[in-house]
Amino acid sequence: MSEGIPDGFSVDVGDLNMDGALDLFIIGDNHWTVFGNGDGTFTNWQIILHTDIWNGDIRLGDLDGDGDLDAFISTARSQAYHQVLLNNGDGTFEEKAQPNIPSHPNRGAIDLADFDNDGDLDAVTWNHVWINDGLALFTLGQELTTFGDPLFVDIDNDGDLDICQAHNDFHVQINDGMGHFSQHITIEMQLNSPAGGIYFDLGDLDNDGDMDAVVVGGDWLFQLENDGSGTFSASSWRPYGVNRNVSGIHLVDLDEDGDLDMMAGARRYFGHEKSKIFWNVDQSFIPGTQEFPPVLRVFGMKLRNCYLDEIEVQIPRWPGQSIQELIPFTNNQCTE
Repeated sequence: MSEGIPDGFSVDVGDLNMDGALDLFIIGDNHWTVFGNGDGTFTNWQIILHTDIWNGDIRLGDLDGDGDLDAFISTARSQAYHQVLLNNGDGTFEEKAQPNIPSHPNRGAIDLADFDNDGDLDAVTWNHVWINDGLALFTLGQELTTFGDPLFVDIDNDGDLDICQAHNDFHVQINDGMGHFSQHITIEMQLNSPAGGIYFDLGDLDNDGDMDAVVVGGDWLFQLENDGSGTFSASSWRPYGVNRNVSGIHLVDLDEDGDLDMMAGARRYFGHEKSKIFWNVDQSFIPGTQEFPPVLRVFGMKLRNCYLDEIEVQIPRWPGQSIQELIPFTNNQCTE
């Protein structure tokens, strides 16, 4: 485990200085880069920008088409604006001025994808779609009729990227192929999380070739089945049972048995709950016995398959606390 890694609210991973090793980009009270040595250890961290981020998120991607990883950063501060930082190719960054990309005062989740098929990465935030001109200048493309943490995915199998969102309910916005979205379906769940957190992830849960959804919030876990056209129905729902104050979920085949398991983070300031693994047993998620440190970050937990024989979990911690940046565990640790 690396020592002296800065803390923050969210982290993303990529080869920032193009040396073949995975690096960290952490956002919080400051923006930090932490360079990897290629063996799971990190050195040479540095401040990129002094800032004041609350409940923000970061996504790395080549925003200006020059072949290196840039950063799109959101913040949930009121009267604040999202930021675009361009990589100089060596892991140093310069801010690219934007024409007022306002943030949402409570939520900062974002996702990047080329949803208008013009060859560059666009962005979606809480309820806004932002169009990239190819040189990392973003302008408002559309204000969505729904809001929530967004993910891009081809949900109706027509070759373009649609938007799924979750807040109190689950929403699907269908792309017309030109980057314009229309509301397709809303599944009313009326989820009420005491921590204000409703989280979801997408994956083919039933191995039928389309993307299904898992939504967790408050006391409940919903599994939503896609019929292939982007129309969902609740295939199962049950009390969540553990980790009531969830801080994020991710679906991944942890035990390499051909189905998707779930990693669920627990918020650090609610009781003594732990982040846990839920194993997929006959398309039902069963909590395992292995536990990890709790987290505060809403959007920060990410899974990276950095090595062939293990998956590593990155968990940024509350500012002022140490960061548990990589927690490896090997395959076949299913202990229902």
